[in-house]
Formats: sequence, structure tokens, C-alpha cells
Amino acid sequence: MTTPESIPPTARTRAQQADETKSRVLAAAVDLIEAHGEAGMRVTDVATRAKVSVGTIYTHFADRDDLVSAARLEQFLGAVHLDVDSIAGAVNGATSSADLVHRLREVSRIASDPARADNRWRRAEILGTARSRPQLAERIGVSQHETNQALAEIARAGQVRGVIDAAVDPMALGIMVQAFTFGLVLADIDPDSTLDPTAWLDVVTRFTTAITPAGAGAEEAATGKIAQNP
Repeated sequence: MTTPESIPPTARTRAQQADETKSRVLAAAVDLIEAHGEAGMRVTDVATRAKVSVGTIYTHFADRDDLVSAARLEQFLGAVHLDVDSIAGAVNGATSSADLVHRLREVSRIASDPARADNRWRRAEILGTARSRPQLAERIGVSQHETNQALAEIARAGQVRGVIDAAVDPMALGIMVQAFTFGLVLADIDPDSTLDPTAWLDVVTRFTTAITPAGAGAEEAATGKIAQNP
């Protein structure tokens, strides 16, 4: 069986260099799409920005559409991995139901930051374009499946630890958690939105309280903690 120890150092170095090159190309493509749109992204400009040849780009991507699709996926993911890690930290670090409610309120506060509005808009836009682009839709589907599974596993871990109600379906919970923050795009698009961020967080707190075994007691305890540590 091949193990990392049995792979020659030169082979590992080449693989690492290939990964780094692909990452630079993707980052350059994302930057150019954000600056000029898909139509304005030229492969030659990507090569210049990434400091590689056009030929090198096509060793990693089949064609321009493949590169654009990969770049769009990077944009779609945004801060998803960071948010998943934050939720995992909240669930795994919670010492009680009340502590979980308090921790998830803080995670929600960060995820709903107005500075993330552009990212929410971008994700909605990319989802719209994916309807007519099978390759992009497939990539997003695979990535979203991984995110859904990861959040469901975090929920199951919370149930094992006794901070999430065992009667709650883990997958349904994972989807609902994502809907909360992504759904804020509906407020972002409203030029006269009167959404109060604190009121929104209060609703999130009520929801997270409902999925804990302690119920209302967790909300009262968490509210006291929030008052002490705003």
C-alpha cells in the first residue's frame, strides 16, 4: 500500500507545487471575475496575474469554461468553511444548553455581519446562473452535499453530548442553520429594510433554544449570560 512516507520527496514537492499553482490561478480568476465580470475575464490576464503561462493553466483546467466554473465555485463557498468550523467549535465547546445558545448567538452575529452582504448577493447570483450551467451546478451540488453532511454530523455530535435535543433531525437542522444567514439576502436586497440586527439575533436565539433539551430555561440562562457579556 502506498503511504505518504513511501512517496519520494520530489514527487510530493511536485504535487505541492501543482496545488499551489492551481490555487494561484483560481485566485487570479476570482479576482478578475469580481473586477470585470465573467465576460471580462481573459485567460491571458489570469496567466499574467498568476505568473504562469496560458499552457500551464490548461494543464489544470480543460478550457476557459472549466476555469470559470471552478472560480465561481470558489466564490460560492466564500466563508462557508469558516462558518462550519465556528459552528463545530460552538457545539463541541458548549458545556450546557444555555452555553450552546450563547455561543451560537455569537456565531450568528459574525455570520450576519453587513460586511458579508456582498458574499450573500454573490452566492444568490451564482446559484441563479448554475440553473443553465450543468458543470457549475454539479460542482456546487457536490460541495453543498459535503457542507450539509458536515453540519448534520456536528448536530449529531451535539446530541451525543446532550446539548441538542435528540428528537431533532440532524440534516433538517443543518439546512435550517444555513437558511438563517443566507436568507438575509432578502433584507440586503430591500433598499428600505428596517431589519434590526439585534431583533434578528433574538429570533435566532429563540430558534436555537428550541432545539436544546433545556428549552426555555436555556434561553433565560443564555439571556443572562448575554447581559453579562454583550
